[in-house]
Amino acid sequence: MHHREQTLADSPHRAPVMLLVAALLFIPAHAQAGFWARIEVRLNAVDIVSGEDRHGALAGVADHRAFRLSSPDPRFGGLSGAVWLDGQLHVTSDRGTLFRADPVFDDQGLLSDLRNWQAAELRDPEIRHAHLDVEALAGGGAQRLTIALEDQRTLRVLDLAGSAAEMELSGHVTGFRDLGGNEGIEGLCTSPNGDLLAFSEGETHGDGRAVSRTSGEASALLSYRTANGFAVTGADRLGSTIFVLERRFGILAGWQARVSRFPATSLDVDVGPIVPERLVHLHSPVRMDNFEAIAMRKTGDDRPVATLLSDDNFSPLQETLLLDLALADRQSPDRAE
Repeated sequence: MHHREQTLADSPHRAPVMLLVAALLFIPAHAQAGFWARIEVRLNAVDIVSGEDRHGALAGVADHRAFRLSSPDPRFGGLSGAVWLDGQLHVTSDRGTLFRADPVFDDQGLLSDLRNWQAAELRDPEIRHAHLDVEALAGGGAQRLTIALEDQRTLRVLDLAGSAAEMELSGHVTGFRDLGGNEGIEGLCTSPNGDLLAFSEGETHGDGRAVSRTSGEASALLSYRTANGFAVTGADRLGSTIFVLERRFGILAGWQARVSRFPATSLDVDVGPIVPERLVHLHSPVRMDNFEAIAMRKTGDDRPVATLLSDDNFSPLQETLLLDLALADRQSPDRAE
């Protein structure tokens, strides 16, 4: 008797096998890669100024896009640090969850969407996950993040190409004296020569807020002058310019935020505090919240864009806002305060 060899087409398992193959073909290459897992995050475009900008609340902004972010994932919120790295927006929650997403830009080079959101639970060699207070991110090279914990002098690094979200001690030790009281490290960026700049929210030095310039275990404290009543909540570098996000809250005035900048050459001046140029002052009637993260990039026509994200403190009384601000090329009238 002649026996015909059974093929996949004849197999009773043909349907489930073919479905599995089809599913694998349509999974994006970066989905669930390594320690990442897909999550749902919704972006809803919002108007941040009702009617005319009569009070100059968007002075210094040439163009902008604004979104309200929400997610059914309970880990999403408390956004405290952000950086553009490897073509993606990386954002951290102060409770130790790292997020990333792929940007979609419109014809003006501003954000129109963020897609393919993923999340990862950070792990630390010294601190339990439940006790992590992650406040700032900086690029550390391709597929590497430098991470600041608010109450830890030693910075962390994370290999994004690794198999686990295990942070490692970077060897970079900041020179801050006291990081307690919820007023520790809030901003982090690199300098052009590769040093790390960590900005303290509460510690003072000289005639301003303390900034630690750190290279390995060697560090030096610098002084940065914030606007009156403001505290640093974020920082990033674009080329040879350092951009700083500052925040203030008042019972009557509500939330306010400033974007300032200074040339990296100011880091090498030993006399007096760094006095930045004030670029943007956001306040009522702009739709505001607790902006803590800033990530800088350039559009195709070389215009600087500041992406700001707010920390909702996981409170139903607040919201997570994203502002994508194309900065005007002009001098601010309130350079020094």
